[in-house]
Amino acid sequence: REALAGAPVTCAPRVPRVEAYYHAADILFHPAHFETFGLVVAEAAACGCAVLTSRSVGAAEIFSGEGAAAVAARP
Repeated sequence: REALAGAPVTCAPRVPRVEAYYHAADILFHPAHFETFGLVVAEAAACGCAVLTSRSVGAAEIFSGEGAAAVAARP
């Protein structure tokens, strides 16, 4: 958290229902070197949150079509 001091980033506590956070967020940034699916990416997209992830996240495969998401080749 010290590394984020002064940055416009919020570290939220664990909550039982995350939909409100996805709806309030401008973007979900989820870089990963490897993740078999990445449920958080699918959840955010389902809530209409913009997503930026890497190709190594399995959920990146669900994004197709114009403007669906931004997928980076490397995290």
